[in-house]
Amino acid sequence: MKRLTKSKVFIMSLNSLLLAVFILSAWCYYTVYNGEDPLALIFIWVIPDPTLLVLGIILLVYGKRFQTPVFNRLIPFLGIVALTVLVTPYPLPVITYNYRTIGLVGTYIGISLSILTVAATIELSFQNKIEVRLAS
Repeated sequence: MKRLTKSKVFIMSLNSLLLAVFILSAWCYYTVYNGEDPLALIFIWVIPDPTLLVLGIILLVYGKRFQTPVFNRLIPFLGIVALTVLVTPYPLPVITYNYRTIGLVGTYIGISLSILTVAATIELSFQNKIEVRLAS
């Protein structure tokens, strides 16, 4: 297999894992929006955040080697910040949380990050096709 094909498959599989994490996070927020137990939001700290951190580090390390766009390398870190800020306890304990609103906003953030990941993957696919045609 050519190097370009290997890098494309590697980056697309990492983006597929990112997509799965974002969809899982959106689903978690959606269950809270539907009235489930708000303690389900602890799941965001347990699974998606460490997974996004590991995927982000892998994309940063191998991103330069495989010539992936900078935006594609930053999506996991953007996801960590965007998904975690909603479930981080604020310093004032008198604030009452509206978990329905938090669930709705978190669902939209998860869906938006999923769309960004798909768009970055499609852009990477088209970029590699153009490079292959130019190299031929």
